[in-house]
Amino acid sequence: MIAGWIFGAVLPPISLQLILYTHPEYRVIGMLHPESMMRLNFQMLSMGMLANGALFFLALRLDKETLSRGVLHASMLWLLGIIVVKFSGWV
Repeated sequence: MIAGWIFGAVLPPISLQLILYTHPEYRVIGMLHPESMMRLNFQMLSMGMLANGALFFLALRLDKETLSRGVLHASMLWLLGIIVVKFSGWV
């Protein structure tokens, strides 16, 4: 279950970095409009949750219930953080 927590916690930021690496125009947006970049980062982190979903269903398919449970818990923590930051007015 600890491995699931680790994978679930690390995959969204890795996905964000891969998106920024493959789309360098987002870095220009960040330099010109930092507020827009913060909004874009949260949208991309939400998209990064798809990697957690894929890992969750892969673990279920391979009968690794404890791994999938850890990924699910980490995903819920990420989603809670995204929702709190999004609707609290920080971004």
